[in-house]
Amino acid sequence: MLDFRYDTFLDLCETLNYSRTAENLSLSQPTVTQHIQHLERHYGTDLFQYRSKRLYLTEKGEELCREVRQIRGMIRRAERRMAAPPGRQVMRVGATKTIGEFVLPAVVDAYLRQNPDTDMDLYVDNTRALLGRLNAGVLDFAYLEGFFDKGAYAHRLLRRETFLGVCAPDSPLALRHLELEDLLGERLVIRENGSGTREILEKMLQQFSYGVSSFRHVSQISSFTAIKSLVAAGEGITFLYRPAAEKELGEGTLVPLDIEGFPLLREFNFVMPEGIAPEERYLSFHSFCKDFLAGAGDEPGKNRKE
Repeated sequence: MLDFRYDTFLDLCETLNYSRTAENLSLSQPTVTQHIQHLERHYGTDLFQYRSKRLYLTEKGEELCREVRQIRGMIRRAERRMAAPPGRQVMRVGATKTIGEFVLPAVVDAYLRQNPDTDMDLYVDNTRALLGRLNAGVLDFAYLEGFFDKGAYAHRLLRRETFLGVCAPDSPLALRHLELEDLLGERLVIRENGSGTREILEKMLQQFSYGVSSFRHVSQISSFTAIKSLVAAGEGITFLYRPAAEKELGEGTLVPLDIEGFPLLREFNFVMPEGIAPEERYLSFHSFCKDFLAGAGDEPGKNRKE
């Protein structure tokens, strides 16, 4: 068991706000301060510092944060293995929504049919939430479509996927060649903050000196089903990975936008905490995923290559 002060430290690493950490852990703010000061005295260095009234981790603080996350993750994984009934293997897998809802279900079904003694828990959430669960040891590994710090995590490529804009088939934008600025008068329907899909779009917009706020109207929705329904009804445009709209594109209820510089090709990655040797069954599952998606089992877009 880790000293309880490390729980305070790790929460503060996430929030960078003493009041929020106190609220998260049901502690008083002076108690949070005492915990951090205790660790700083123990290590003989500052772990946090203020710059322009904002709290930041120091270089030593970042180093300790990485180490403690790894240790906590290993402890929690060991606790789960010890608590599991004899002969029962459980893999706790995280996936961002595009991957978890539109790519992995068929893969998991095929894998469990071939490995009936394996149990699998699949958590589908946005990139930010999954990284938090990975750091906390709640997940064994995750498949991410968004950006993450590749220096802080072990990772392997699953595949590369097409990222594109879509609209309703009767939209005035359909079948036109467009510049990005031609879209700014439209309603942009997007995922919530923390979503990998949204982050990819935001990074792309920055390359053209735009942002989400550059659009005349913006609607944030956490459900792909609701987003696609609104766009198909002519209530705006959206950007997503092709697997998330494969069915609608095939049926013609959504059509791709012909935008200069699009579509983009982005990575889907298998991600684990750095410094933890992956179990052979995790790597075996990842190899199974790659083979399945590269072969005839790839229902949503057969024969697409990395």
